[in-house]
Amino acid sequence: MNPIVDLKATIALVQLTCHPSLRLGESFLSWEPFLDNEGTGPLETLWDNDFHVDDLQKYCRDRYLLWHRARLAAIVDWFQDLEDLERPDVIVFPEGSIPRKFLSCLHSKLSRHGHSPTIFAGTHSFEWSKEAWQDYLALGVAEEQLKTLLASEIESLSVCPILHHDGKRVTLQPKQLLSPWEVTAIGLSQSSTTFTPTEVVHELSNKTKFTINAFVCSEALQQLGTNPQTPDLLVVLSHNRDFSRFAALEEHYSKNQIPVAYCNDGRFGGSHVHVVNDARNENWFARSPRSGSLPSGDGILLLQTNLRVHPALSWVEI
Repeated sequence: MNPIVDLKATIALVQLTCHPSLRLGESFLSWEPFLDNEGTGPLETLWDNDFHVDDLQKYCRDRYLLWHRARLAAIVDWFQDLEDLERPDVIVFPEGSIPRKFLSCLHSKLSRHGHSPTIFAGTHSFEWSKEAWQDYLALGVAEEQLKTLLASEIESLSVCPILHHDGKRVTLQPKQLLSPWEVTAIGLSQSSTTFTPTEVVHELSNKTKFTINAFVCSEALQQLGTNPQTPDLLVVLSHNRDFSRFAALEEHYSKNQIPVAYCNDGRFGGSHVHVVNDARNENWFARSPRSGSLPSGDGILLLQTNLRVHPALSWVEI
């Protein structure tokens, strides 16, 4: 890494309550009107008991996507209205929050010549159709990567689209370490216990560069002490009811002066950026009832943090 002192980066965590754009086995989570605490929807239960609910599933999916598209459009407009100095360098969405069909909106409207953010656009279940293939290529995903993902032949493969700062390239990072719940639902054995995340390089407007690693939820819980890379920033895309499970990971990285940006589904809340704070100075955002995290529900946390040298929270806007 380049020995740069006092490098500042602006991070936006977009916490959204979502119907996850994920497929687990034969279950499509975005087709459900709601999910219980175990992640099971009522229509799936009816389907398992031989009730024909195809039309109802399609109705729920279409209505949700219509509403979700309007919500994402409002978020994009909000980002576009920010002053140049307020614009984020990195934007993170929760696991399962961005359907494939909405990626082009983020890509086209948030990419700006000279200063585009690096966007970790949630996750979605990788799609195999001809239409999806053409959409992926139009976004800037390399054909070789699509062929590699296609060769995996995992129907429930989940990918995190990474929209790079040059406004041209998009990388699909597959989720490789599944949670026990996903392993059971999909019916697959865990093929690996470690993985190396994509090293993402972001270039600031002053041509300074820093590196980012991304973990998707359960990957972060299984990676403590095993990541061979040393990023300047770690982001975690999550859909987890108990974000305290990530405390050990956050302590490990923050003690090595690496901030951890954690973005959770709004159903559970808790999105935050974990840094080493100077206990001698009062931090209003870290005090109760905020405790340094967003409450449950929809919200955007926009903050600036120092990278590499004694990370410290500089300012926060909700």
